[in-house]
Amino acid sequence: MNSAVLLWANLLRNKLRLTLMLLMIALAFALLAMFQATDHGLHGDSNARGNEQLLVMNRASASLPLPLRYLTQISAMPEVAAAGYADWFGGYYQSPEHQVPVLAIDEGYLQANPALLVDPTSLTNWRQTRQGLLISQQLADQLGLQVGRQFTLASSIWQRADGGGAQWDFVISGIYQVAPDSAMPATNLLMHYDYLNDVKQLRQNTVGAFAVLLSNASDYPRVVRQIDQLFANSEAETRTVTLAAYAESMLGQLVDLNKVAALILGVVFGTLLLVCASNMANSLRDRRRELALQLVLGFHRGLLVRQLAAEFILLLAMGAALGYLLAFGVVLYLQQYLQAFLPNFGMQWADLLPAMLAVGVMALCVTLLPMRAIGQLSLAEQLKAA
Repeated sequence: MNSAVLLWANLLRNKLRLTLMLLMIALAFALLAMFQATDHGLHGDSNARGNEQLLVMNRASASLPLPLRYLTQISAMPEVAAAGYADWFGGYYQSPEHQVPVLAIDEGYLQANPALLVDPTSLTNWRQTRQGLLISQQLADQLGLQVGRQFTLASSIWQRADGGGAQWDFVISGIYQVAPDSAMPATNLLMHYDYLNDVKQLRQNTVGAFAVLLSNASDYPRVVRQIDQLFANSEAETRTVTLAAYAESMLGQLVDLNKVAALILGVVFGTLLLVCASNMANSLRDRRRELALQLVLGFHRGLLVRQLAAEFILLLAMGAALGYLLAFGVVLYLQQYLQAFLPNFGMQWADLLPAMLAVGVMALCVTLLPMRAIGQLSLAEQLKAA
């Protein structure tokens, strides 16, 4: 009988215990894999972007407006390749619970965000349609919307000056794509700013933010200072940040969530370690006479320790592999629903490294038990076993 046969025989001697342990280990590692996939979705984009795109907002609050005339001064800067503006529409469908993300933009906003890919036909239709909307391909597929569809949205922010209340009529005039490595969300509807500006009652000729595209990303520290100095001591001072920095600040609210996730994983794997140690202790108690007999027959103590450690490492590895396979199936299923919101949601090969590290650490900790148990086998127990 070789070591491999003996290893499998010992591992399968209690099939119920083996099944329960495998399920527990698999669930723990599946949870780890799901947290990793979610982390990629939340942070993957911000790690890949450069500093060539800037966002200019009101220094006092991002919810306060900026004068539209600022665009002329920003566009005149030699380092600026393109600039545009956007305002938040605050749309909803039928009831405030059904929020619809709508941005009122100019064409310069599209030029300042090259990750927004609009085909020429859609762009031409949008230009020619005052009430036109550009919708992302992901959102159109998700909602089953097609070009030419007409509908009415209400705004929780803007009232119409022509007596139409909060109701605004729209028609889908084109489709746009979002580059996969972009910070831009793939869930927005893009309307004409002029349509909003001409009809709204308040804050005419003001915008929520300016989007700026630089010719050279290395110029961003100087351009950021120049823009803010340009409007210092004005009626609406500005705060200019890179798009990457803005995305990170928006994700900053998730720091506590990350801490909670780390705490949950710590508790799960700590509990798993205790359960595995208890399982190993029970196994050693059941096999104490057998181990003593093996020592009498000439087996070296180190060999017995390695056999027991190999059993546990194999059990952990099988459970981890099963857990990641389960998580992979769940992630594939969820991607079709989360692609528009978290385009980077998914698993990567590098995610296996933490799992391998966890297996190694847990195996090292629990292997101390058989080392201690085999070392404590007395000569009397060995003679009695014989």
